[in-house]
Amino acid sequence: MAGEYELTVSDYIAIFKRRGLHIAAIFLFIFSLTVVASIVIPPIYETSGTILIESQQAIITETAQANKIQPAQLIEIIKQRVLSRESLLNIIKKYQLFDLTKKELTTEEMTDNLRKDIQIDLLEADAGQWAQKSAFAFTIAYDSHDADISYKVTQELIDLFLNENVKERNERATETSDFLSAEAEKKKAELQKIEANLSAYKARHSGSLPQNMEVQMANLTRAEEDLRDIQRDITTTQGEIRTLEIELTSAKAGVGLQQTNTAAQPNPDNELDKLKAEYAKLSAIYSPDHPTLHVLQRKIDNLEKNSTKSDATTESPAVVAQNAVVDKIQGQIDNANARLLSLTSQEKSLHAKMAQLEGQVIETPQVEGELGTIMREYDAAKASYEDIKNKQNSAQMNQKMETENKGERFTLTEAPQKPEKPIKPNRKKILAVGFILALVGSFGFAFLMENIDSRVRGVGPLTVLLGMQPLVVIPFVEGERDIALRKKNIRQLAIAFIVLLVIEIIVVINFMPK
Repeated sequence: MAGEYELTVSDYIAIFKRRGLHIAAIFLFIFSLTVVASIVIPPIYETSGTILIESQQAIITETAQANKIQPAQLIEIIKQRVLSRESLLNIIKKYQLFDLTKKELTTEEMTDNLRKDIQIDLLEADAGQWAQKSAFAFTIAYDSHDADISYKVTQELIDLFLNENVKERNERATETSDFLSAEAEKKKAELQKIEANLSAYKARHSGSLPQNMEVQMANLTRAEEDLRDIQRDITTTQGEIRTLEIELTSAKAGVGLQQTNTAAQPNPDNELDKLKAEYAKLSAIYSPDHPTLHVLQRKIDNLEKNSTKSDATTESPAVVAQNAVVDKIQGQIDNANARLLSLTSQEKSLHAKMAQLEGQVIETPQVEGELGTIMREYDAAKASYEDIKNKQNSAQMNQKMETENKGERFTLTEAPQKPEKPIKPNRKKILAVGFILALVGSFGFAFLMENIDSRVRGVGPLTVLLGMQPLVVIPFVEGERDIALRKKNIRQLAIAFIVLLVIEIIVVINFMPK
């Protein structure tokens, strides 16, 4: 055909007449395929349910707030557990989702196919243009070729999500409580160890503690005063001893005995009785080794000797008087020496005590620094223990809340319902699209055949091809036989087209799945 010739309506009618058989055949073929496809494609049913994420129903403790997981993260954690390989295999075996006897699919392929048929979508709350969206609910849906299987599997998935949520919340609360309890025990042991070290350190340096500084200084001052008094007593006693020793030397030489002889002599018996009475009195106070008792005992022995000698020999009054004076002075010297010995011992004790007090006073700054370090460790350990203890109490409260189902939990708000009709395929849409494709395909094939055919048909194309108008046009004259054959073909084609079309409509109405 000429490329510049424009087809008219008559040409289109002529093409339709020439290619009517092709158009009808191709239309019926394409539309029949569409009908078959709409019937053969299996239906897919979908069942869904909605789970609401309920917020905390009681006061959220600090520990619970710290351990709180965002809803999207919580759903993802539970999703990984529910859609695990083991869990999906249990669902496959329970509902016979695949033919396990043929072993056409591996275990991994079956679980992957099932996982693809499960949809979990988050529903987010829109709090405004600039506010961050947060999930408040989510839907669980499952697609299957069997409506009953779709409903049962969806219900199974929802139950798994609800059970895993309870399990996850209890596990998280229990793990947190157990961890904090163990940490509290560790902190308590550390605190007790530091307390023991602190008590032992205070016991070792009890005299050098900072709070005892004033007391130690006062004790040191008193010790210095006592030392001065004792030293003064020592000096006095030493002078007294020297004086008594001079008197003793004079008494032994007989100086001053005339005056004593002229005076009335004391009765030795009365003197002995007095000494024995004094010895008995002091024995109740002092130990037997005390110097004073030794002096008294020696005087008693001398008097008893003199008394015995007086019975055997009669001594002169001067000798008796001299011996009495010597014994008296000797007794005073012995008493003074005993007192001096006691004062010297006290002086040594005071020197040792003062040295100890001075050492403790000097040691106090160092003890204060070391004690401050230990106290800081103690305060830090105590604060850490109290903090862990508070968190432990909060965790236990949170655990109780989870046990009583007062925490953040999943609640089924829209239970799954058994689907009444499939969600796909849309068979009406498939038929409509197939009808359009059949029309386009059939007429497109007809025009394609016309473009391929190089024969010139009609006066118009011939004029364009030759560039001149033909003088005479001889039309094609059909005979009666041609007319009858053409009418017969048209009639047969129309009957076949109508019959096939009616058959397809009947098939669509009666056999297409609802």
